[in-house]
Amino acid sequence: MLIDIVRAGLIVILGVVFAYLYGFIEHGYIPPAEHLVLRFFNHFSNYHIIMLGLFSALPLAVLIYDPSWVGVLIAFGLWAFLPLGEDISWYHFAGAWPGPQDWTSWGGGYYVRKRWLPKWYLVNSLATLFFYALALAVAIV
Repeated sequence: MLIDIVRAGLIVILGVVFAYLYGFIEHGYIPPAEHLVLRFFNHFSNYHIIMLGLFSALPLAVLIYDPSWVGVLIAFGLWAFLPLGEDISWYHFAGAWPGPQDWTSWGGGYYVRKRWLPKWYLVNSLATLFFYALALAVAIV
């Protein structure tokens, strides 16, 4: 049981590192969304489809490494977290925080303590916490 919890913790840490590094790469070396042709739903480009594939690769690797229920739940948690972590990392390297006019706020959002919070940040955070908590509960039982 302890080994499962430690292994899960390491996977979560690797997910955070991956998202942070990808945000750094995206901020410094990939053109901003304004320069991309937004073909899908008038908001996503081919780049975003490729990014979805990359962000699906790490959870799939977790499933190959640990095909148990704990692995499945951690994979879903990672899949929910990676776009969120990458987006927050991008804004960190940009020295800003998203506002209602930014690309990432296309689904709307809320002001929380005078700071804009895109709706999908909240949804992804809740999904991440749900899947990680459920994985922890399954690992403990």
